[in-house]
Amino acid sequence: MAPVELPGGIEGMTVLGHEVLKEFLQHPGAAKDARHFTALREGRIGAGRPLLTFATVPGMTTADGADHRRLRSLAATPSPLAASPDCGPASRS
Repeated sequence: MAPVELPGGIEGMTVLGHEVLKEFLQHPGAAKDARHFTALREGRIGAGRPLLTFATVPGMTTADGADHRRLRSLAATPSPLAASPDCGPASRS
């Protein structure tokens, strides 16, 4: 991980590499919910900024605690349809 400064003087961290990202997202102390971001709470990330949309869209990568675990388990569970022979490429008549 490395510190970054985003436009507008917003300080943050960037995750470098897939394994580091996995470790970060799985760490119980890593806050992913946008309510934890000081700059957002203070109104320093204005409307129309791409970071605002990225940080506030609800989902597995922005959820904490039990909500994150619930969403992660849904994403990690294979669909029963994936193993069905009927789910192959559509045939053309």
